[in-house]
Amino acid sequence: MTLASFTCPDCGEVLEYETGTFGHILFYFCLFGVPALLYYLGYRSLSLIPLSITVSVVILFLGIAIQSFITPSKAQVKLNYGDSGLHLADKPKVRDDHKPTDD
Repeated sequence: MTLASFTCPDCGEVLEYETGTFGHILFYFCLFGVPALLYYLGYRSLSLIPLSITVSVVILFLGIAIQSFITPSKAQVKLNYGDSGLHLADKPKVRDDHKPTDD
């Protein structure tokens, strides 16, 4: 797993989150697996090169799109009309007995 980071808009702290390895596995499958699969299916002429590139790009984008629907990211940019900034999708719950104080 790799670590990605972003700056919190409220406190300015740099926050980190782990990203999955699905993207790496999908990339290597598209790089090596798709041309090998197409070669196995009988594409052995020069048409193998553009076909491999096209099929690899399509599978990569479809795989990332499907994966993003299954496991959405924890931090999302949510922009409404006239609004800008980063809003966290999973906000921490505030206790009922905690009253904010104005200092």
